[in-house]
Amino acid sequence: MSFSFFTAIRRASAVACVLVAGFAASHATPVAADAVSYIYGIDDNNVIWELNPIGQTATPVFTAQGQLGISGSANSNAFAYDNTRENMLFLNGSGTSSTLYVWNKPTNSLSIAATAAQLGLVSGSNQQPANAAYNSADGGYYFFEDGTSDLYKIDFTYSGAIPTFSNRTVTTVGAGYANFSYGDIVIDPTSGSGVLYGSATSGDFFSVDLADPANSYNNINNTNGLSPTTGLQLSFNTDYTQLYGHVFSTAAWYVVNTNDGTVGSSIWTSTFNSQPLAFRDLGGASLTQSAVPEIDPAAFGGVLALVMGSLGLLERRRMAAAA
Repeated sequence: MSFSFFTAIRRASAVACVLVAGFAASHATPVAADAVSYIYGIDDNNVIWELNPIGQTATPVFTAQGQLGISGSANSNAFAYDNTRENMLFLNGSGTSSTLYVWNKPTNSLSIAATAAQLGLVSGSNQQPANAAYNSADGGYYFFEDGTSDLYKIDFTYSGAIPTFSNRTVTTVGAGYANFSYGDIVIDPTSGSGVLYGSATSGDFFSVDLADPANSYNNINNTNGLSPTTGLQLSFNTDYTQLYGHVFSTAAWYVVNTNDGTVGSSIWTSTFNSQPLAFRDLGGASLTQSAVPEIDPAAFGGVLALVMGSLGLLERRRMAAAA
């Protein structure tokens, strides 16, 4: 028996293993791994971020500063995310000069979705809202005029995935609704016409059924349990089973109980380059999934038999050479 022959067998075995692994991977059936919700928010510098409160990561994904006249600091708010078309809507400006912009993530394009006049931001009292949410149940962009009982719904027409203003509807919310400042609102579209939840700067947490917003206000809690009480920036996870709250002044994150409006201990303080990272508004969540290979036993067995047969032939040749 020669050393070179053993070396050949070992090399053949190693190659066989690589072939088996490669074949298995190429004939794998993708199996969904655990879903991860990525939440989007906008900061004081007009930068949109992708956030993972479970993995505790923050990644900048788009800078609006300097584009389409966007400038300044702390003047973007009312952020909302349409996760079907991957449109991120936000207001930028000051008071009645606010414009509704949309960033389409797949095309990395920024455009104007509505002017201040189209939104109804034209009077001295009707200033830039500090809250907004997108409702995938009806396609509307919702916001409260701060300090009033008026809930605005903006509808769009589309060129491809890009929205432009179509219609504005204003509903006065009654049934005990207070004239709040925000905070944020968020919408769960999985029930009927959608259920809106809101967090006010007073600490109040409430809901409104969008099937009848004028008569369905529900004051869930007068305080969120934080000291001092504060308005939370809000976002559901992707399947709307968990609501996250974020405090701008501290950059802290919480899980919000939608049944009683309370929060527990902070689960994360968002940072970037070791500095606190706070968000003017949160918009909503998208889903990123990885695929884990699942081997087809029949296909794997066939290639394994072929490889083992080749190794057997090498062994018979080795024995004949040694005789």
